[in-house]
Amino acid sequence: MRDDRWEYRIWPESGAEKVARITSLLGQELKSEYRSDVYFLTPAEHISAKIRGGKLFEVKELLENRGGCERWVKAVEQPVSGSRTLDGLLGEAKETELGKALLEAAIGSIAIVDVRKHRRLFQCGTSEVEATSVMVAGKRLDTLALESPSYEECSEIASKLGFMEQDNTDYGTVLRALR
Repeated sequence: MRDDRWEYRIWPESGAEKVARITSLLGQELKSEYRSDVYFLTPAEHISAKIRGGKLFEVKELLENRGGCERWVKAVEQPVSGSRTLDGLLGEAKETELGKALLEAAIGSIAIVDVRKHRRLFQCGTSEVEATSVMVAGKRLDTLALESPSYEECSEIASKLGFMEQDNTDYGTVLRALR
């Protein structure tokens, strides 16, 4: 599986105010969802692993950072069902080179973080813009993210929406800082 995309994520200090200002420019909301994700934080900062909404085990790898935009590839995506265990999912992940690297880097040092989200999606060109309210460890944070199939569109939209006024910061970095 080589599902790569360009991303730019910010965590505005003005939080809800900036989120409201930017989403007002985007038009109609495509989708809204409430869910809980479980993140597995490892010393390998270029790896992002989580169980999305209790249904999907996902591992992404950061491949490139260009002009502030980051290119991530989804390396593992496995459904989670009632009969499947985390151990079983990790066993399947070991079958890939990335899975092996993740597990070797993380043995004994995985932090598990539960994150509740209210996630709203908007369309902008061929890209999606996500506005999310996050609850983690009793703290509320707001984040805006852009996911694009191309670097050019990611860079252009991030610039137009004012994302580039802040550093691109992924979930793992923010969650590690909260620990």
